Amino acid sequence: MDVRIGTQVTALRRPDPIGPVTLTLDDGSDLQADEVMLATGRTSSTDDIGLDTVGLTPGTWLEVDTACLVRRVDGTWLYAVGDVNHRALLTHQGKYQARTAGDTIGARAAGLSVDDSSWGDHAATADQHAVPQVFFTDPEAAAVGLTAEQAAQAGHRIKTVDLDFNAAQGANLYADNYRGHARSGARCVHGPDPTGVEADGTQMFSKPSALTPMPAVGAMCRRAECRRLPRSGCVIRAVGSSAPAGPRRPARRRV
Repeated sequence: MDVRIGTQVTALRRPDPIGPVTLTLDDGSDLQADEVMLATGRTSSTDDIGLDTVGLTPGTWLEVDTACLVRRVDGTWLYAVGDVNHRALLTHQGKYQARTAGDTIGARAAGLSVDDSSWGDHAATADQHAVPQVFFTDPEAAAVGLTAEQAAQAGHRIKTVDLDFNAAQGANLYADNYRGHARSGARCVHGPDPTGVEADGTQMFSKPSALTPMPAVGAMCRRAECRRLPRSGCVIRAVGSSAPAGPRRPARRRV
């Protein structure tokens, strides 16, 4: 596999309809491939939902605050969750935002105070600082939060923990010769503060939703954060503390 980051394609051509495609890169080099897949990104689908009736421009993304309340609309009645707010265009982040918005609406309806500060009960802070990502390669790889290098460059005093999955209890029950590796990081302030998680392993995840337990690796040690895990959809289980998630495993109870 040849992975190139920070690279732009300036031209592509296929003189022979059944021949290879030649791509010209921004460094002047050429690259040949059998086929080319072009990802064009996404656009908002808000042309005909009546945005103009509330003073917004049809066909645009809906800018929201950290509680997913739409900006530039009077009052506290219009919320936008999911892709339409352009914060983190992922299904699990949309569900996370929906919980945040729901908690905020409920608090305001009950006359309670709203805590929309960073990592507050009514703030979708993870959209900026803890978006899980997975690479569907073999072996698979996944990460959430900062890497150890990024945390150090940001000036955090960190502690990292490395784990080989073949040493984890129950790993061999999932697959023979199971292999994999995970690293979790904690930022040392007034106590353990989850910074990030990286993991890779053969068939470690069976589907993207299996990423949801990963933020709990560091957060289990932080009492102040444990009460927020259920709302974010996390299953409280440290990676490697039991057999990795996979097919034929019963669903774990959410708490």
